[in-house]
Amino acid sequence: LYTDEGESADDFIIEELKRSSHPSSETVVTSDKKLAWRARRQRAHTESIEHFFAWLTKSYKKKLKGIKKEKKVQAAA
Repeated sequence: LYTDEGESADDFIIEELKRSSHPSSETVVTSDKKLAWRARRQRAHTESIEHFFAWLTKSYKKKLKGIKKEKKVQAAA
């Protein structure tokens, strides 16, 4: 997505949260403390980039492990 000329990405994110009918179901991933504070003021959840990346890496490894397990089962059949 691109923002309008003169609109910052942070302002766009906050406006989207304001438009959301359920901002508490939204999560903003950022390590920018000011943006995180603004998002929480709109009732959104926030998560640091580092925490999100750790979760993503763990999920990816778990998925790969499942794929390898499926291949072993298929090979045995």
